[in-house]
This record gives sequence, C-alpha cells and structure tokens, in this order.
Amino acid sequence: MKAVEETRAMDEIRSKVLAAIAQTRQHEADLGAAEVRQGFYEKKSEWLQKRVKEGYSATEDLWTIGQQLNEERATAGRLRTLVAAQQYQLANYAGEEWKVLLGYLEGKGELR
Repeated sequence: MKAVEETRAMDEIRSKVLAAIAQTRQHEADLGAAEVRQGFYEKKSEWLQKRVKEGYSATEDLWTIGQQLNEERATAGRLRTLVAAQQYQLANYAGEEWKVLLGYLEGKGELR
C-alpha cells in the first residue's frame, strides 16, 4: 500500500513538473515572437523617422508605429516576468538543489 502511495505521489509530481515545463516553453516561445515583432517595429520606426525628416511620410505614422512598438515592449516585459516565475516554480521541485536548477534554467550555470 505504501509503495502504491509513493508511486502515485511521484506520478503527481512528474505531471506537475511536465506541465510547468510545457508552460515555461510556451511563455518562452511567445517571448521570442514578441521580441521578433519588437525588432521589426524598431526597424520600421527608424525607417519612418528618416522618411518624416525627408518629407515623405506624415508624423502621424510615427505615432502609430510608436504605439505598436510600446505594446510589443510591454508584451515582452510581461512574458519575461512570466518566464522567470515559471522557472522559479520549476526550480522549487528540485528541493535543496533549487538554486542550482534555477541557475540552469536562467542560463547561468550547468547541472551537476
């Protein structure tokens, strides 16, 4: 009976860890996409600024691209926070070695 309970507890932990990993990867993927969009809007903003200075585009266009750029920056910032929170949650499953795992998840170290 005790072995069955231990197996059930291990399965529950394994399921939680796998779900946390999946959620972390989803946030990381979303962050990557937001950073790509942010880079695009930054380049487009630079291009539009040149066009406005040369008189080929309206200043209003800069406000539009600026708004889109700010939205992507905010999205990326929010996703960085979510990734960090998920990494911390995952690290807590490592017990006393949680700091080692957190460092690994943050890209700051290697697992032993």
